[in-house]
Amino acid sequence: TPNNFNIRYNNWPTIVNQTYYPNSYAAFAYDSIWAEAMAMNNSIKRLAELNRTLEDFHYGDREMSRILKEEMYNLNFSGISNIVQFDTFGDVHPHVTYLVQYQGNVKRTVATILPKEKRVDFFTTPPNVIRWAGAGPPVDRIKLKQVDIRLPLHVFIIMAALSCLAIILTIVFMIYNNKYRNARVIKMSSPNLNNCILIGCILLYSSNIISGTISIISSATLCMVSNIILIRNIRSN
Repeated sequence: TPNNFNIRYNNWPTIVNQTYYPNSYAAFAYDSIWAEAMAMNNSIKRLAELNRTLEDFHYGDREMSRILKEEMYNLNFSGISNIVQFDTFGDVHPHVTYLVQYQGNVKRTVATILPKEKRVDFFTTPPNVIRWAGAGPPVDRIKLKQVDIRLPLHVFIIMAALSCLAIILTIVFMIYNNKYRNARVIKMSSPNLNNCILIGCILLYSSNIISGTISIISSATLCMVSNIILIRNIRSN
């Protein structure tokens, strides 16, 4: 039985004197050798019908290789690791797998995995209950989370102050442009075109203030006003 195997394996002299350390794959190695031995033993009768024995085996013998392979596929026994049975691809049929979790220094079996039924049965009786890190099971997909990123207040104050200064400077330029519109230099640059450019600058600086305000205070109206100002600014330019 698996329990007897573990006792004998862990009490083996080289394990006891720590020449070697226990290997978690020991049960699989044991089952592999046992499967090979059973397949060869089961093939003896079939080989006898062909007047042959296992001693006649060589690596180029396709007939004997086929018989050994078929006998391996026909195996079905309870091994140390699990039920040993091979599929058509040579893989071991999954039967019952136990999900084990370390909880502190204690190893607990918390679920049974049944591949044939495509089901995982989690134990519900303490202490053999799975423990999740955090509030619950980890997510198995990407979650989209909307996060509002707002402009820091000190940045808004600085940008609003600079925008106000720019608006004042633009108004000064507009007054100067209209007052001296008949001057030769200003007349050559088209005073009306200058006014359009200056009005666009005022709208642009105003949209900076409104956009910053929206970042501080959520308002659908301010958002709409900001978009209208930007659109008119684009059209005016």
